[in-house]
Amino acid sequence: MSKPQTVTVTSSDGRSHRVSSADADLVDPAGAEERRAAERRAAQRARSSWSLDNTLGAAERFVRSTAGHCQDGTAEAGEEELARLVAMRAELDAGIDAVATRLLGWGSSYREIGEALGITRQAAQSRYPRASARKPGAQPVGLR
Repeated sequence: MSKPQTVTVTSSDGRSHRVSSADADLVDPAGAEERRAAERRAAQRARSSWSLDNTLGAAERFVRSTAGHCQDGTAEAGEEELARLVAMRAELDAGIDAVATRLLGWGSSYREIGEALGITRQAAQSRYPRASARKPGAQPVGLR
């Protein structure tokens, strides 16, 4: 018989408790739903059917369908949709910046990042100063 896992939970009064994973819901019922949601997301990622490509493809289809939907609505509804799309663009830009910075930290070159973003190497250096883990003059990761 396997030993039950222990987890640390923080109860609503702010105290931490080490309990078995089975008892965690009893100590902190408010966190139970959050833990179950995290477990569902982890299980979904573990399934072979989940992939970043599928998720990005769904996002692309969503944006295309939103543009088509806006043609059928009223001006007021269209303005609201436009504002929500602009907010989504800001989140997408933040995600792009985070991934580019992470790739530079892992050794990708500014040229490689610039090509992926459709900008020059110099523009990538300007956009992400001091993000590269490589020393000046060092070879890119792919050439080692």
